[in-house]
Amino acid sequence: MTAAAARRLALMAAPPVTSGLDRVERVRALLRPEFLAEVWQADGQVFAPPREHPLLGLRKCAVVDCEAGVRTPNTDLCKLCVEKFKVSGLPMAQFTAIPANKISKGEQFCRVPGCPRPSHMRVRLCHVHYRQWRRTGLAPEDFAASPAAMALASFGECLVVSCGRTARGTGRLCGPHHARWQAMLKQEPAPDLRRWVQIAEPVNADHFVVFKGLAEQVQLELLLGLQARTDAGVRTLVTALRPVVAVLRGTEAASVADLDESLIKQTRLDASVLGRSLVIAVQRATTTPDEERRKDVWDLAVLGLLRRLDFTAISQAWLREAAKRWAEEELPQHRGRQAAKTSMDTVGVVGQVSACLRETRPDHGADPAALGRRDIIAFTNRLAHQERTGTISVKIRVRACRDARRFLTDIRAMGLTRPGGIAAGLPDDFIMGRQDIPSEPDPDEQGRDLPAWVLQILDANLHVLEERSGTDMRRMTELMMDTGRRPDEICQLRLDCLTRDAHGKPVLIYTDSKNHRPSRRLPVAEATARVIASQQADVRARFPATAARDLPLFPRGRTNPGGTLTYSEPAFTSAHRQWVNSIAHLLVTTVTGADGTRREEVFDRLAVIPYAYRHSYAQRHADEGVSPDVLRDLLGHDKIGTTLGYYRVSAADHYHVPPAPSTVA
Repeated sequence: MTAAAARRLALMAAPPVTSGLDRVERVRALLRPEFLAEVWQADGQVFAPPREHPLLGLRKCAVVDCEAGVRTPNTDLCKLCVEKFKVSGLPMAQFTAIPANKISKGEQFCRVPGCPRPSHMRVRLCHVHYRQWRRTGLAPEDFAASPAAMALASFGECLVVSCGRTARGTGRLCGPHHARWQAMLKQEPAPDLRRWVQIAEPVNADHFVVFKGLAEQVQLELLLGLQARTDAGVRTLVTALRPVVAVLRGTEAASVADLDESLIKQTRLDASVLGRSLVIAVQRATTTPDEERRKDVWDLAVLGLLRRLDFTAISQAWLREAAKRWAEEELPQHRGRQAAKTSMDTVGVVGQVSACLRETRPDHGADPAALGRRDIIAFTNRLAHQERTGTISVKIRVRACRDARRFLTDIRAMGLTRPGGIAAGLPDDFIMGRQDIPSEPDPDEQGRDLPAWVLQILDANLHVLEERSGTDMRRMTELMMDTGRRPDEICQLRLDCLTRDAHGKPVLIYTDSKNHRPSRRLPVAEATARVIASQQADVRARFPATAARDLPLFPRGRTNPGGTLTYSEPAFTSAHRQWVNSIAHLLVTTVTGADGTRREEVFDRLAVIPYAYRHSYAQRHADEGVSPDVLRDLLGHDKIGTTLGYYRVSAADHYHVPPAPSTVA
């Protein structure tokens, strides 16, 4: 590679220079005032969401004077009060009306009028007034009102940076931090007080988290991450947030991205998960698409897509930058949940090309002008060897060859191989020809649809799914069987997804997620309409306060107080797999062989996946005589070839010309 080309690549890969001040202002601009007004106490630098907040709040214990938080949804008592209630033998209403008389963890001041010094005693006197009171023999309240009790000067604020409490004495530490420092002196011979007051943890209450002592950028980034989680309807416990803040404070982190997850206790899995979530949320919110494209691993959420696009397997600088340029133009051409699949597959194949060049060439493929036909042959031989050894299938080999051919053709059409381009000088014979792509394998005789007897067994055991995972999961499975929609399309159905056509026939309204086509209309049977109507009634009963337009047909069960969040496809797939595994022993039938002998045939449970219902839907309609073009519309395919791959044509079908049913809108 020439020196000029190397300089061009270095310039393209260089990250943008952003000052710390720019970063702080950028994060601040992303925080909504209404969110801060609800959860942030700027004067004390405290994250204090309302205790009744559905996603951020920590409910107060039901005992009349107990301020502790309730962490679990199935009780109204804190952990300590739960234990007391179990042994009390009292009814809940009577138990909660009895004061717990716990020692308050909040800051209390001396009861002498005008005295600003703190008190940590039940008599509510500071240490000096406590000693004076002991000599008088008076009741505490009488002593505080007597002329002998004079207000004293304050010792000022506690030296600990994160603490907002008042110092208890000349040591300039509040009571709790004085006790912690004394414990530190016993553990270490000569601890550094100046460093300790910088990183020591504040005295937190259950329902808020003190951010004081953290860098301003860290505070703002934490708030931004929490805002993003709240917008997404994700529950965040302040008890999980506190260990994350403690690590950031203890390491004097300059950014949330500096979070050292290894310092969080292994027993606090919730805190580790929250820490990762906050880092990702902040990165996504503060990164522009242009900045993301400069990285070697793209978080596609920044570009409005799912998953990640990893270029690190491509070691040659020119090839890696060419792959980024290609992906930058390719990604916007696709829509739906699988929009990034083509780019991910192709970048993976380019990584294989990179590995082949790295291992077979003396220069490891660093100079594009030195490549040629021999390098293409080396790559195709590598794929052929992998197929023969069983490492990859013939389908994967064919797909890899096609992806490589398209990529090498596209980068030429993009002008990247012209003089001055990223891949300048790439020879014309470094390209995949038609002869380099093996023939397609013969289609399998066995399709991906489920046999009728398997579907009958599944239908007869839907009650098992309902017992294991709930009515919602059963109805989602029924709709998938009846309508042939994709799993995520069923998960995303809205509450008002059922309507009637001009003839009074039921119609399902759904979104074709793969092709990004909203408001698609599919005729359904009356039995299917009854399933939908029952689900609609149940959802309205569960969430009467939420507007119907905001509700999905299948609201997820957890961390969804308003009912506006839907089940995810992975959650449904997991529940479906567990159900199929539990009834796998029933997937057996008796078949008669060519010689007339009868034997048992076991169906592979792993073939029973939600997407198989879509293939079964296609096969069922094909067997009933639905023409391919109508079936294409029913399945929402762009190309007839895709539809033809969904079902098998029997010999009888060659002699039968079926009538065409009404098409899907």
